[in-house]
Amino acid sequence: MKSSFFLLALAAVFVAASPIVEQPDADVDFDSLDSFGSDDAFDVAVHELEARKVTHKKVGISADWNTPKQGAAVAHLKNNHTSAHYNWSPWKFDNLPKGISFWPMLHGEESIKDWGHVTKGYGITAMGCNEVNHAGQSKMTVKRGVEIWKKYLMPLKNKGYKLVSHSTDQSASGTAWQKAWRKACPACHKSVWAYSVHWYGTDPAAFKKYVTNMHKITGKPIVVTEFACTDFSGQKKCDAAKAKAFMDNVTSWMNAQDWIPAYFWFGAWPAGSMPGGVQGANSIVDGNGNPTALGKHYMQR
Repeated sequence: MKSSFFLLALAAVFVAASPIVEQPDADVDFDSLDSFGSDDAFDVAVHELEARKVTHKKVGISADWNTPKQGAAVAHLKNNHTSAHYNWSPWKFDNLPKGISFWPMLHGEESIKDWGHVTKGYGITAMGCNEVNHAGQSKMTVKRGVEIWKKYLMPLKNKGYKLVSHSTDQSASGTAWQKAWRKACPACHKSVWAYSVHWYGTDPAAFKKYVTNMHKITGKPIVVTEFACTDFSGQKKCDAAKAKAFMDNVTSWMNAQDWIPAYFWFGAWPAGSMPGGVQGANSIVDGNGNPTALGKHYMQR
């Protein structure tokens, strides 16, 4: 008769081939297994070890108040791979589905008046200001970024929130802003759970290089809160096939990085209504808030 130890080893090998673990390990009382017969020991071992594994849940959904059907669109995109949603504001959609975490964002100065309702239990993750290095978004000085963080974000950590940094784009000014912010306020940096970055382009290798560099610079997890296959110069347009290939390449890579807890494709609007000059091939919902072919594919990442 096979020993309990040997059967446990087989169970461990079986589970090792399964997807990435993203939950704290459950306690297993291995000593108690000696009281079972061999078949019982194997069954218990498999049950306990299976309880530790979950399919990776890194797929995030970014949809704003112009997204058709709003929360219903998020619901249509939700499955067992999706984990979180944000909409560039502190307010939840009324019809947001259950089972997906809403991340309120203090988008910029205009959001401060509404930030007071982000209290304990409203969410579990809170986001800083949007593209603080970008003149067309929530551009601010490093000093102001520190002030806002200390006054409005840091207090939420004591209320059970994980904090995602102010976001920056992939330009040199974005990297410089994050470095300066970290230097100006070590306590702010310490309170950050993950740094938020945005990247747009058509080269997967450049994407990976940039995101990896930001991880090395910050020493923290990285959440890619905006990314898409697009070229703002218009010289290298992404059609549907190129957008899908780009998505496959970079999301497969991100799924393999334990320091990237989540990512958010841009975006959840119809192809003809994509904001910011992002090419329509990146659309993941149609005019009725239903997933496009790319949206259905993204849900399975």
